[in-house]
Amino acid sequence: MSTEELFAWNVTRNKIEAKYRDLWLGNKLDAILNPLAPYTAPPLDSWTSVSQAIWNLVDYPSCIIPTGKVEPEDVVDQAAKYGEEDEKMYKLYTGPEDYKGAPTALQLIGMKQEDENLTLMASNVDGILNGH
Repeated sequence: MSTEELFAWNVTRNKIEAKYRDLWLGNKLDAILNPLAPYTAPPLDSWTSVSQAIWNLVDYPSCIIPTGKVEPEDVVDQAAKYGEEDEKMYKLYTGPEDYKGAPTALQLIGMKQEDENLTLMASNVDGILNGH
């Protein structure tokens, strides 16, 4: 990549980060809690999405909070509603027998340069979800 291309990438990244900062502050958010991925831990080499990488791009801290594991009573839900990519996600989960014991988790995202606050919020959320 040339120096000019690198500068252009940085300018674009800064614009994206500014939009996220405005969204964050405009909505008075403390944190965002969401699934780490749109599915449970996939089989090796079958990851299909990098949707959560946006937080790396805008340099917001995040952490993963374990919430459990796939249990035998977890059902297969093939209710994809959002197009071809969503359908691919749903097809990855073939049932609890193939994913028995696979971890499930949530991701907690904090404001840029607010790592300490994120740590405190993560401790509270973990305590609520996992009784710690």
